Amino acid sequence: MGLAGRLNDREKVKISGSEKMNSAWRMVCAGEGSIRQQSVYSGVAKSTISNMRNVKAALLSGRRPIAQLINAGWKQSREWAHGKTHRDHSPEALEMMAQDMAKELKKLKTTSAVKSPHVFARAIEIISPVLPRRLVESDPFWDALHTTGRMLLDEIDAEEAEGNGNEGDAHVEF
Repeated sequence: MGLAGRLNDREKVKISGSEKMNSAWRMVCAGEGSIRQQSVYSGVAKSTISNMRNVKAALLSGRRPIAQLINAGWKQSREWAHGKTHRDHSPEALEMMAQDMAKELKKLKTTSAVKSPHVFARAIEIISPVLPRRLVESDPFWDALHTTGRMLLDEIDAEEAEGNGNEGDAHVEF
């Protein structure tokens, strides 16, 4: 990688600033060479290489796979390190955001949410009155409902139909 960078520079191959930064980022992620060597090979300042190394360390400690960092490139990786995840809406990025949020929720002792779902639902409503509606509109909600909740809803519908005596009018209130 370093040799390719130096040859591009020597041959005066025109590469954009972002291409140069991504080349340096790949070298940093590969972990080969010193700061000075990575700077020389990529044509990026030593201070930038140091910043890249700090970002890499932070993201790896957050359990992001090295392949994901390389594929994302320098700009996206730097944004992740600074908590800015709003730009990437790929399935992989959304899954990482969900994993991060799940870790935060686990810190809040969510076992009480399982034991008292009504209280948890109210807490969600307190956070944002529109959040329950937005959750119901989300695909993961319906996927979960389809796999585990559908049977429960069918049971509730059947019980209500038996209690009312008219099977066609059964419904569930949320």
